[in-house]
Amino acid sequence: MIKDIKIKLSTILHLFQLSLEEFIEDKDNFYISKHCVLKEIDTTKLLESCSYFKGSIRITMRNLDTVNIKGDSSHDELTEFETWMRENIGSNIVLSIKLAKNDFLAEEFKSYNNLNAYIYFQLTTFKLSLTYDKIKTDLLINSKHTVVILPFYEFEQVNNKFLTILGFDGDPLIQNINENNLEIELKIKDKTQKQKLYCNMGNLFEDIIPDYFYFNNQPSVDTHGIFNSINHLLFLLCIHYIANLSNKESFYIHGYKNVHIDARGFDGQINNEDAELAYQLYNSIYEVQTQDKLLITRNVISIHLPNESKLNEFILLLPELYSSVTSNFDSYIKDKIKSFFDKKKDLEKYVRDTSEAISKQIASASDNLNKSWLTLAGAVLAGIITYTTRGNSLLLIFFVAAFGILSYVTLRHSIWMAKEEKNLLLASYNHFLSLVDVINEDEIKKITGDIVKDKFTLLDKTIKKMDLFKAFLPFILLIALVILLCLNKTLK
Repeated sequence: MIKDIKIKLSTILHLFQLSLEEFIEDKDNFYISKHCVLKEIDTTKLLESCSYFKGSIRITMRNLDTVNIKGDSSHDELTEFETWMRENIGSNIVLSIKLAKNDFLAEEFKSYNNLNAYIYFQLTTFKLSLTYDKIKTDLLINSKHTVVILPFYEFEQVNNKFLTILGFDGDPLIQNINENNLEIELKIKDKTQKQKLYCNMGNLFEDIIPDYFYFNNQPSVDTHGIFNSINHLLFLLCIHYIANLSNKESFYIHGYKNVHIDARGFDGQINNEDAELAYQLYNSIYEVQTQDKLLITRNVISIHLPNESKLNEFILLLPELYSSVTSNFDSYIKDKIKSFFDKKKDLEKYVRDTSEAISKQIASASDNLNKSWLTLAGAVLAGIITYTTRGNSLLLIFFVAAFGILSYVTLRHSIWMAKEEKNLLLASYNHFLSLVDVINEDEIKKITGDIVKDKFTLLDKTIKKMDLFKAFLPFILLIALVILLCLNKTLK
């Protein structure tokens, strides 16, 4: 397909003796309008080339009257067009050629639902789509995969999960294109949220990550400078994701000292190796503990670069910067690992101690509840036996009432103590967990399990039983006194 596009359009340009540079191009259209002298043209070749683009191309010629042709014109329209051309050879005419690129691509890619497709005949137009202002409106306008066709530039296909660029040698057109899935979208969201949290680049490249422009299969020779432009964009994007503060081409990094990197006016080459190193530095930050790695990276940059630096200085020092960041982060991780195991031991011991403390509370609360039941039952039973042996009934009734009130007050105090001890123990446990910052939640879950949670649940149930018994204790005591009074009257 790509070769056919180049051949057919080149034929049309050759027949009218036009060049690509004479045309005006944007992301939607490729067109020209100019005064010229109509020369004899091989209409068969012209009509054959136009038919390839179908209704997306329109050629108009105007002298005293106007004639036009489209790639899908009828037989009568073609005949009229050929007749008009023969009659007007040598005349001054206004020639207009317009190729609606969107219409052409919509027909070619109609079987793909999750795809943006663009075609650029002029390299300068494609490079304009890589600017801050147009990247989201002219290139990556949604979550769909984007295909860019550059039929007049010879290189093979390069692609990643987000973007495919096809040159003249890029057939087959669609190859190994992965549709964006939920996992990819979540990864993009995670990185952009981290960037917004730790860096500030305003609305520049909002929700655009360097991964969009990282290709691990770039051609080794960049004849037309296509990938130098992409690498330049990738490189700046990576710095945007490292700097504390940045605007279009200025980056401010705060480490051991403040560094300003000025990328304005840079017209040098950013080769594949430099782009690869910048991407790996960025990626290593956002794939691990972002805040820690960013802090180390910023400190290292501030050590190696002067306060006022140019982009080319950053590029020259990048291999050394990358090596230094990696070395410092390895040392940092070793310290973190030691701290991890130390705190893991502390956590395991604290879980055991907490579990034992909860067990003691459960045992104590259960013991208080059982004693209250047994003591009350014993007092009532003793009263009944005393009545049957004609003891001092009034004194015994007073004794049972006083005992019941004392039991109620004691039980209420026991419940209050149990709740306070539980709350203090739970607060202490949660506070300790919050201090274990080098152990992630999954690791904490493996260490603690559900034993502490289950024991707290059991303690809650025991306290609820005590509350329930406390609520019914006055009624139980009242019933016992009524029974004793009834027995007293019966015995008399």
